[in-house]
Amino acid sequence: MSQPSSPADITSAVEHFRSAPPIPVPHRYSVLKAIRSFLVEQNQSLLDALSSDLGRARYESVISDIEIALSSTDEAISHLNDWVRSRSVPTPLIAMPGSSRIKPYPKGTVLIISPFNFPVQLAICPLVSAIAAGNRCVLKPSELTPATSALFANSLVKYISPSILRVIVGGPETSTLLLQQKFDHIFFTGSERVGKIVLQAAAVHLTPVTLELGGKSPVIMCQGSNIDLAAKRIMWSKWVNCGQTCIACDYAIVIAPHYDQFIEACSDALSSFAAGSSVAESPSYSRIVSQAHTMRLKGLIDLCSSSIICGGDVDIESRFCAPTIIGPVDIDSELLKSEIFGPILPVVKVSSIDEAIKLSNRVCSTPLALYIFGSSDQAEQIISQTQSGTVCVNDCVVQHAVPSFPFGGVGHSGMGQSHGIYGFRTFSHMRPILERSANSIFDVSIRYPPYSEKSEKLLVMAMRCTRLTSSSLIAAAMMAICVVIVAVVAGFMLK
Repeated sequence: MSQPSSPADITSAVEHFRSAPPIPVPHRYSVLKAIRSFLVEQNQSLLDALSSDLGRARYESVISDIEIALSSTDEAISHLNDWVRSRSVPTPLIAMPGSSRIKPYPKGTVLIISPFNFPVQLAICPLVSAIAAGNRCVLKPSELTPATSALFANSLVKYISPSILRVIVGGPETSTLLLQQKFDHIFFTGSERVGKIVLQAAAVHLTPVTLELGGKSPVIMCQGSNIDLAAKRIMWSKWVNCGQTCIACDYAIVIAPHYDQFIEACSDALSSFAAGSSVAESPSYSRIVSQAHTMRLKGLIDLCSSSIICGGDVDIESRFCAPTIIGPVDIDSELLKSEIFGPILPVVKVSSIDEAIKLSNRVCSTPLALYIFGSSDQAEQIISQTQSGTVCVNDCVVQHAVPSFPFGGVGHSGMGQSHGIYGFRTFSHMRPILERSANSIFDVSIRYPPYSEKSEKLLVMAMRCTRLTSSSLIAAAMMAICVVIVAVVAGFMLK
């Protein structure tokens, strides 16, 4: 395990980066390839660390952590040349002749604070985006996954120069010291409570922030949906990583006639996952990250012990919490007041889709994810009357695996976006650049004082022509002609 970083380490890391120039594009390729080498060469070490920290099955660590990090790295390597290029945009008449372009530039020094639930993916993916954009990074991994964090601190730094990456380890006090430093961007993944602390600290330096938070992500079961398939996919989202997933289904809303069938299907799904053994003995089932978090989940289960349908078993010492279905749950239940972040599924019974929409908006109006099982028309009805970071129809969680999607919350579930080109843009300053001719023949005098009614009319005419002009080549040629005409007419009138 690594020793916590000292205040001097923190100050040194930030100050060193402050005077460093942006990372050249060829060097970015080299660093991204080094990250890929780390993921491949340290694969078994990463799997061992994840098993030690989370008691997680190898299958889940490979699929949900390492492979997603690899995919993100490969995408950046493949598309970096396109991401970094300038984009030409139309130049309006009043700025002609000239050329307009937008070019991404690095923001500077970036702080990434990653969580415990997917400690490889949620550290590496934003790191890849930040380096692809040309930034130098300070990574603060979670203290709740000490083995994985130690691997970053002791091994990842051997693949990447300290002039580009510093890994800072420690607990909340270390994060507090980091947040007192001035960064050019902060990327935080974690709870809403800590997200507010990060935002307040960033405000001191007017530092832009990306917050990937959580929330009460509902799943709405509509009439006519495939209940058996839905139950299997919903309970899988609660099984994976022991429900410690920010986009897992937090609670289910079921139309009353289907309630009993849904409950039975969920119980059957869990039995099939355990494959004849108890869940506690299943090698496919993970553990809660800490005893403190296990006690928190036990407290929620104990509050609703009379409504437990299946599961409910908890062992604090071994950090085991069985997948638990509780229902029917009342709208005022403690289970609907904050994100569960564990393998507990409260089920609420409603009479219609309209009631389901009202309930989900009341519990949390801006969840990170919204899940709907039903027809396209039913899905559209729900989507049009709700807000969420993402939507997935007839499945759960797998929208996260679509590489062309942005990922991020809205409102209380977060701000900003990550993944692919969206992550690159998050860590870039999209800099507009206008380059005009230095020839004085194009310096139209009507822009300068003293102003007159004639010059006002001419400028208004030029601005209105701009609004009518497209970015096509023909339109660009017409704009050039208009510039000459306006210049000639303006000169004649003023004479």
